[in-house]
Amino acid sequence: MVISREEDVATYRDAYSPLWGEPEERVASAAVAPESVEQIQKILAIANRFSIPLYTVSTGRNLAYGGSAPVYSGSVVLDLKRMNRVLEVSEEFAHALVEPGVSYFDLYRYIRGSHRERLGHLPGTRGFPRQGHELAFLQ
Repeated sequence: MVISREEDVATYRDAYSPLWGEPEERVASAAVAPESVEQIQKILAIANRFSIPLYTVSTGRNLAYGGSAPVYSGSVVLDLKRMNRVLEVSEEFAHALVEPGVSYFDLYRYIRGSHRERLGHLPGTRGFPRQGHELAFLQ
């Protein structure tokens, strides 16, 4: 999915930026929201060919990095929120393999729905989705 309408791209602005509305504000030129690894590969090939900077976000808030606003103006936001599948949960090895758009609550519902005995939790604040963090399982 390509996101290019100004009002839709505006959702990737930094709501806390002191430069809001100023010429120095860092804003995206567009966003893309792939659903698969193959789509990401195609996006990366095009971005590489034309030297287009990408800024990756997911379902997390990225507040420590300025939210979903890119580091460089004109960047294309690579939004991984549509990649939201739980690929594997192993009770034996106490781990889960998830796509980057899976939130804590997505994983929670998956584990509860599959009647697993152990419930996974993410370190830190439970209310916020995480990308790339380790999972810990209660025994």
